[in-house]
Amino acid sequence: MTGEYFDLQEVKNFLEITDDLSNTKLNQLGKEANQEIDLQMSRFADVLPLTGVYAMQAKRAAFNYVISKWKKKVNNLDAYKEFMSEFEKNMKTLKEALEAIPEGRTDTVVVANDYRSEPLRSRERFFD
Repeated sequence: MTGEYFDLQEVKNFLEITDDLSNTKLNQLGKEANQEIDLQMSRFADVLPLTGVYAMQAKRAAFNYVISKWKKKVNNLDAYKEFMSEFEKNMKTLKEALEAIPEGRTDTVVVANDYRSEPLRSRERFFD
């Protein structure tokens, strides 16, 4: 299931595009952004589709993704790199936030000593 994170009007306002001729290309880039975000979020399938703060972060990532691809299309490579870097930061932040959700985790058991390393000595302590 693909989330809907891309907002055409927000991107058009930022790029100062007033005509409708670019809508097809921007929508195509938006669909690509949605798929990329869902692909990177696939390991968090239990929380998809994203809601609340996580959806806002995903929308910001989609915005940066589309802007970066548009800047590449118009040969503004410096801006492309900047917005792609922002996209990657957004995705990293989103992943870290989703990893911090405690739901669905199990207790972690840490074994300090291998139980096979000293079975007789452990047993002797209990029988003293």
